[in-house]
Amino acid sequence: MQDIRNKFSLDWLSGSSNRSSQQTSSQGQSALDEAVVYYSQPMIKLLEAQNGQPMGLHELARSLKDDIKDFDFSNLWEVTKHLANLKIVEIVDASDAAGNYLIKLARR
Repeated sequence: MQDIRNKFSLDWLSGSSNRSSQQTSSQGQSALDEAVVYYSQPMIKLLEAQNGQPMGLHELARSLKDDIKDFDFSNLWEVTKHLANLKIVEIVDASDAAGNYLIKLARR
């Protein structure tokens, strides 16, 4: 019975919320990892061209949308936050109400 639940992704039927939450978090992490692969290199390249000057997140999105297949702004934002946590980029100003935050490469 357990094999059928796993095969058809029905493990939530067993009442095991623990298993379901682990699966959801690992799926989220793998989606972020995939987005990092596609977004980070062109993003860093654009920020390097800014010579230390910050760039608006919306301008960054407009510059990347044609270069990244299936571009999604929410993925760009998640990758930006991830790279900021790794101290690769710096979110200089996050006060814009429309989300056009200023981003630049972090100093190394």
